[in-house]
Amino acid sequence: MSLSQLFKNNKVRYACYILLAQGLFMLCNLYINHWISKTWNVEGFAIYNLIKRISSFLAFPLLIGAGIGIPRYISFLKKDVKNNSFEYLLAGSCIFISSLLLFTALTFLFPSVFLKVFEQTQGNKNTILWCMLFFVGSQGLYVLVNAYYRGLMQFGIMSLLNVLLMSVIPLLVLFYAGNIFDYFYGVALFSLFMLLGILVFIAFKSVVSIRAIQIKSIRLFKYGYPRIVAELGLFAIELMPIYLIGVYIGLKESGYLSMCFLLIKLAAMIYELAGSLVLPYFGKLYKNSSSTVFIKAVNQLLTIGFLGGIVIAFGFYLLIPFVIDQFFPALITAIAPAQYLFIVFPIYAVYLLLRNILDIVLEKAYNSINLSIVFVVQLIVLAIGFHFKNFMIYTVLAVAIPYLILGILTFLVWTNRKQTI
Repeated sequence: MSLSQLFKNNKVRYACYILLAQGLFMLCNLYINHWISKTWNVEGFAIYNLIKRISSFLAFPLLIGAGIGIPRYISFLKKDVKNNSFEYLLAGSCIFISSLLLFTALTFLFPSVFLKVFEQTQGNKNTILWCMLFFVGSQGLYVLVNAYYRGLMQFGIMSLLNVLLMSVIPLLVLFYAGNIFDYFYGVALFSLFMLLGILVFIAFKSVVSIRAIQIKSIRLFKYGYPRIVAELGLFAIELMPIYLIGVYIGLKESGYLSMCFLLIKLAAMIYELAGSLVLPYFGKLYKNSSSTVFIKAVNQLLTIGFLGGIVIAFGFYLLIPFVIDQFFPALITAIAPAQYLFIVFPIYAVYLLLRNILDIVLEKAYNSINLSIVFVVQLIVLAIGFHFKNFMIYTVLAVAIPYLILGILTFLVWTNRKQTI
């Protein structure tokens, strides 16, 4: 088969689009983190990662599951796909804007909850709050638009959007930002301008019904609200150690753990690519094929994913000392913790693949249950680490143990529930 014939295959072409976008994002993200750690030192690097993770921690639950529900329901559509799909996007936007406005009011009523970790910084408190809120808004709207194109399986447009919003804009803003807070303001405002422009463009080409949007909003809300715990839990597992270490130990130590998470997220990008394809593709497969065909496809995906995770973990384990020493010399203390975390990466990879599958086939939010259990375990491990003032416990074990348990629990749910499909 020639390359031109191979590229005509939709699955191959979609994978190439997303892989290119993820590759550019990885390179830009590495450079941005390198530039920040070099220019604004370890504390600046820690603040940058804290704002990103706090914003993600807030944005996804405020979506109330719309980021998962939109591609799920769009993939089920059989008629008038264009207009029905846009109605789902507008329905998700209404849900997100409502929850964001409510959250904004609560933020200014109880600002100390969010500002505790930034007490060591020089930034104005209102500036920090507005900076995070604008960034949360841009993140949430990006997830909705991304979910819309993912549901339509328009991966070329989705990948272009990813490149512009996650790579080009952050890189350009970086060179003009005077400090970290200016950087997040710039990224948020440019992103919101572009995303709102896309919504207006789609609106001109669509015919929608207010009543249909209301019905779809209720449908998305009913599907999504049980999954709020899952959204909170996933980001809490990655935020809480960094946040609590920043509050009780110091921003420098928080920066070391942020470096570990950066490397884990880079390694997980191939699984994020798979996840972008899994939800719409397996959603259609689940609706249109027999349970035997569906289960076989999922098991093949898991086998490839687990073996690939072993290869990736081994490669990163060997490369981590070189990467940190050459590009992040101020964070050299993070080398050993990062290497240890990759021991559990293959199990974590199983979770990354199966979480979308469970959302497709099961109405009950098992991901939320698993993440709730894992989050409690993580808090216990963190408390032990803080009590004994042991760096390896509150960095490595507080992340490795939850990742391990999460992967095992998710696999057990799939093993037990696949017989009922």
